[in-house]
Amino acid sequence: MCLSPQTALFSCWSVCQLAALISPFVGKTIVHQTIPADERKKAYLSYGIPEDFSQFLVEIESKAEAGADARLVEREDVAVGKERVLDVLERRRDFWASASA
Repeated sequence: MCLSPQTALFSCWSVCQLAALISPFVGKTIVHQTIPADERKKAYLSYGIPEDFSQFLVEIESKAEAGADARLVEREDVAVGKERVLDVLERRRDFWASASA
C-alpha cells in the first residue's frame, strides 16, 4: 500500500515517483528510464561483476519492481524511518541545489 508523501514516514514509492519528488529540489526535471533486465545484466558484467552476482542483482531489482519492497513495509516486524522523505529533502535543500549546479 503506497501512502501519501505528505503524511507518511515511509512510502513504497516507485523510482519514477521519487524522481518526480526530487525534481523541484534540484531545479530540473529528472526522468527515470527503465532498463530491461538483460541490458542491466550486461552492464553489470561490463563493470566486472561476476555472472552469478549480476544475475542475483537483476533478480532482486525485478522483485522490487514487482512490489516485493512494498510488501516489506506492510510487515509489523520491519522498522521504518522516523522522517518523511519530503522532510529530508527540505532539510537538505542546499545540498540538492549544489549537487545540481
